[in-house]
Amino acid sequence: MMQRVRANRTTISRLVLVGCLVALAVWVALGNLGSSSPKGGGTPQDVAGVPQSGQTQGLLPQAEPTQAPDIQITPTEPEPTPIPTPEPLEPATLVTSTLSTLAPGLNPNLSTQSEAPAGEPIFSITWAPTGDKLVYVTNTGKLYWSNLDGTGATLLYNYGEPFYNTLDQQPKGNTLLVPGYAIHFTPGQPPTMQEAPDTWGVRQIRWWSADRASGVTGGIHFGGCVGCERLVTFDAEGHRLSSRGIAFMWSGAVQPGGVWLAYATGQESTGTPFIGSYPETVYLVNLNTGQRLQITEPGMGREVFSWSPDGNWFHIAANVSNSLQGVLVSANGVEQIVITPPGGNSGEDAVWRPDSRRLAFSVRIGGLEPGCGTENVPPCETTSYAYVVDVPSRQVTDSEKDPGSSINSPEAMMMHPSWSPDGSTLSFLSFDPDCTWQCSKLSPAFYLLSTK
Repeated sequence: MMQRVRANRTTISRLVLVGCLVALAVWVALGNLGSSSPKGGGTPQDVAGVPQSGQTQGLLPQAEPTQAPDIQITPTEPEPTPIPTPEPLEPATLVTSTLSTLAPGLNPNLSTQSEAPAGEPIFSITWAPTGDKLVYVTNTGKLYWSNLDGTGATLLYNYGEPFYNTLDQQPKGNTLLVPGYAIHFTPGQPPTMQEAPDTWGVRQIRWWSADRASGVTGGIHFGGCVGCERLVTFDAEGHRLSSRGIAFMWSGAVQPGGVWLAYATGQESTGTPFIGSYPETVYLVNLNTGQRLQITEPGMGREVFSWSPDGNWFHIAANVSNSLQGVLVSANGVEQIVITPPGGNSGEDAVWRPDSRRLAFSVRIGGLEPGCGTENVPPCETTSYAYVVDVPSRQVTDSEKDPGSSINSPEAMMMHPSWSPDGSTLSFLSFDPDCTWQCSKLSPAFYLLSTK
């Protein structure tokens, strides 16, 4: 029995060995059929298994070179970016108003206190909120801080290009907002600057509370589109808090307290319908309820400048008797007062005294006509006068009515007034009619005038 088992095991072992040898022989044969060269050597092959040089080997024929087909691809043009649809506004109700003019007042009682020369022409100047310093920007874009007499001028920032923003914000706190920066003031200390990138590209920034300011952005003339205009609101650090669509707004200012926005629409743009508004018209919109009031007849309102600090009046430019005039409008739009003399003046540089009783502005006459001072046109005579409106009495006084005033001399042509925070002093830049862009003379650069 044991011998039979051993014989069977020997037979099985032999059969297994023979099977392995047969499998090995088959594997070798198949390998020779699928390869044209010994493994690890021979001619390098491309991705198709065809030798790059030499005779064709194995079962694959040599690839014939072919020319790529000439395919003309027509790029798909992107869809045009749609113009944003203006945000809907409530229909406006036309306000019935009465129009009046100012009565002549006494002489302005302005007396020259000091003159402060500068190193280069000044484009705009304002008082620091602390009242002990001045902040001004030159015609080439250099922002300075100085003492009231012009000494100690310190460069805060150099924009490196002409500057076209005016520094007339009348802050209610201790911060000025300029393009790109918030400047904080502390009495007796140098100012500190903080980056405020949200303020770039925003026009007419006006403070309406100690920690809130709003300005206008967008519009076809400022890199946007008609109907996409927005009211942008900032905090005291210059951070954007909100952005609200006010379609077709060209200029605007928020009432102190933040309830009403007075704004003027721009000129009509070809192909863009004014939805719910008229071109060059002044409106009031309630920022809480959306209620709208139409302040001027269609096409008669050109621009909105500023609100009085007490929120009772706002200053606009409007067409009155076929002439551009500066007009004060009551907060409800019912009363309108023409404040500028005839001749196409709007008092665009007007500023309010902090107590809201007075409004000061300048009027320049002559020197701005095309061709003045060129080869074939003699220099044009230029004069400038200071005006101060006393709102409660509805009277206006101007330096022209005071021939003995030193500020009425040819050397004292003034522009861009600014009140001190306590309202006791009024400053003016000395307008230089020979400046290619409106700016001050070098000496004196500005005047400080006492007021009563």
